Amino acid sequence: MKKNKILAGIMILVLSISLITACSKETDESTGSTDSQTTDSTESTTSGTSEDTTTSAVQTVSLDTIEYDEEDYYQEWDSDSVTYINGSGSSVQVEGGGATADGNLVTISAKGTYVISGQITDGQIIVNASEEDIVRIILNGAEISSLDSSH
Repeated sequence: MKKNKILAGIMILVLSISLITACSKETDESTGSTDSQTTDSTESTTSGTSEDTTTSAVQTVSLDTIEYDEEDYYQEWDSDSVTYINGSGSSVQVEGGGATADGNLVTISAKGTYVISGQITDGQIIVNASEEDIVRIILNGAEISSLDSSH
């Protein structure tokens, strides 16, 4: 009986030590990267000599800086100069220029401000304007779903 208590105590001690060492990985809080871990191993070659190889595992976290253009801060728009896109299930109506609708597929092909509202079931909004064109999309309570995926 006493032997079982000692064995149970040793098992608890071993489990506790393994949990503590598994959870004690050091992390640099400023970059979120983990310290390098180095593993040394010795491999035998066909000539009978040993060769020492060292491998390192390094985790690098990159924090890209997001830059905004002046246009990204634009908050005002004139309701007279926008194109309205209104969904109604599997059909879409477009009022204004720069966009076309084919069933539930909307293609925006010119610069401008587009207000999308309503429900578009299994639909897509494709922006096919040139890279220089500024396209603003305002989601005014829009519900857009796609059974396949977003392309």
